[in-house]
Amino acid sequence: MGGPVNIAATRQIPKRILGLVGVDTYTNFEFKYTPEQIDGILSSFKTDFIATSSNLVRSMFLPKADSILVEQIVADMSSSPPEVGIGALQGFLKFDRVEALKDVQTPIYCINSDKHSTNVEVGQRNALSFGVELMPGVGHFVMMEDPEIFNQLLDKTIKTISL
Repeated sequence: MGGPVNIAATRQIPKRILGLVGVDTYTNFEFKYTPEQIDGILSSFKTDFIATSSNLVRSMFLPKADSILVEQIVADMSSSPPEVGIGALQGFLKFDRVEALKDVQTPIYCINSDKHSTNVEVGQRNALSFGVELMPGVGHFVMMEDPEIFNQLLDKTIKTISL
């Protein structure tokens, strides 16, 4: 959910932001959930928050992921108060990235897992500048699953932004 937060912060303080670095986000700015999809997703969380959260988080990892890390993140995320988790998820599902980006004049870079494809063309169409570094062999929590490679890519990205 950090992608929408990055965009919102940039809109609040645009002159203080040199570039956005999304971490396993911004895979397709133009993707939108329908109201029916949002209702369906949220109803599962409202029915059984812990089980639905646990299943969602587990799906964000590759089968070979460190089981201790998986269970730590599952426990953390599924122990949130349901009203907080559901409210955050609802905001994420309804967030209109294209509309929000209209005011953003900041380059955007991503460090994404290759688990899901990143639509670079859509990113370039909607951002001032858009670049992606892909991390193979990890799921959504790229910075925790392979911190050494993540930190190398983050360092490279920061140097690119600083040029």
